[in-house]
Amino acid sequence: MTRRNKAVTGVPEVARGDRLDEALARSTPEDWDRAAEHAREAARLAPSIPLSLRIPARGLALAKQIAAKKGLPYQTYLKMLIHEGIERDRALL
Repeated sequence: MTRRNKAVTGVPEVARGDRLDEALARSTPEDWDRAAEHAREAARLAPSIPLSLRIPARGLALAKQIAAKKGLPYQTYLKMLIHEGIERDRALL
């Protein structure tokens, strides 16, 4: 099976030293629609593996607020952020 390697397009990258909230403020609803569609496509192509991790309560609360503002379930939002970071850092390998 051949997999296409697509980067999440439209969602502003967070450069080193950028504040995440400022990067998110530059995004548009259309950016998040494209990113959500990309996440759904990625989920169809690859099986999911359950993962447990601990994150600071404040970070989770902020993620839930941002996800709600974007109209996304917070877990989907977190998966999108993780996927985006991995794809961005893939070039380091």
